Amino acid sequence: MEILQCCYESDMNLNVPLLRINETVKLIAQNLLQINVHFSYILDDNMDYINRHLEEKVLIDNERYLLLNQVIINIHNLMTKDLWEIDNKDNEIMEVTIYYKPQKELNDWFILVLATKEQQELAWKFGHNKILHLDGTFGISNKKILLFVLLVLDEQNKGIPIGYLLFSAAGGIQKASSNYNYTTLKELLLYNKHKLG
Repeated sequence: MEILQCCYESDMNLNVPLLRINETVKLIAQNLLQINVHFSYILDDNMDYINRHLEEKVLIDNERYLLLNQVIINIHNLMTKDLWEIDNKDNEIMEVTIYYKPQKELNDWFILVLATKEQQELAWKFGHNKILHLDGTFGISNKKILLFVLLVLDEQNKGIPIGYLLFSAAGGIQKASSNYNYTTLKELLLYNKHKLG
């Protein structure tokens, strides 16, 4: 037991340098992900590469050659963030976009606030100085996006959608629903409010 405690304490005092994934290994993983190869096959291929070309060495000069499942997930997430770009040439999309923030880094959020011209007019007609209702939907796609529909009530007390708030989890978090709070919603609602004038 004393030996284990000694080893544990010595490990805690080490300044271990951050190890980055080797670019070739990352590129191989990206290529396999692009052709929809399953993660387990990518891990097997990585082990085969290490055995054949690196004499089973997984660390060389502060570079890591061994892929972990989470690393593949992170590479996949970075690759798919390009799918979230808005087509600036599509006038219809640009007209309904109130606020857009792409996910540029893993720690960033993808944010999109949408409302048509008609929805903005309905917001003034039925929502001015009244209660705004939010209907949150979790997991609308495999992209881990949260969707909040902004609603106001008409004369018959029926909900009318006046806008949409969409955002992703930040930092590679697996569940978007565990990564939002009052401050996030308030910020997105303020973007919507400022657009309405």
